[in-house]
Amino acid sequence: MNLFKRALRRLHKHYFPQPKESRILILIDEENIRIDNTSVVGPHSHSIESVYQRLVSQLVQIGRVAMSFIFVKTTNMMRLADKCYELDIYPIVCPPVIREKDEIRTKNVVDQIMVSFGQTLIGEVSSFTHLCIVSGDADFVPFAEWAKRNGLKVIVFSHDEKLSEELAQCASEDDSGNKMVYFFLPKTE
Repeated sequence: MNLFKRALRRLHKHYFPQPKESRILILIDEENIRIDNTSVVGPHSHSIESVYQRLVSQLVQIGRVAMSFIFVKTTNMMRLADKCYELDIYPIVCPPVIREKDEIRTKNVVDQIMVSFGQTLIGEVSSFTHLCIVSGDADFVPFAEWAKRNGLKVIVFSHDEKLSEELAQCASEDDSGNKMVYFFLPKTE
């Protein structure tokens, strides 16, 4: 009898698979969550804590946050280290130095490192179902398209003034047919 139950369970799993739990990978471009508008005050604070809490409150309706990474310039790391630890976000420091042959020059490589890291992680960890790009930068369009080709649903979370139309179009649709594009501040008219 026990053997029969096990065989029946296996058949059931094969023909009636359980829905895959949604597991979300969050990649945050720290430069793009900073708001240069100093007139934004009050309840619409733009600290990393408030942005991340707003993000997670949106994503909990979609699935479980599996991992979160924030990509920061070396100069900003000390300011964010404690907050990243408290929020369970893994910081990735992006040094601005590039070596080409015998020449050393300074260049912002945050976007490049974020894309390279994301592609490597998605390639190695097959359990992610969603990729959440926290940026509005059009530089992430090829990465978003790559993620979709690799079976992930793409979520975009940004400040409305910094969101490129191209990146917004790359966002996947939710079950209701709406683009999964969210804002960490109320949309300005």
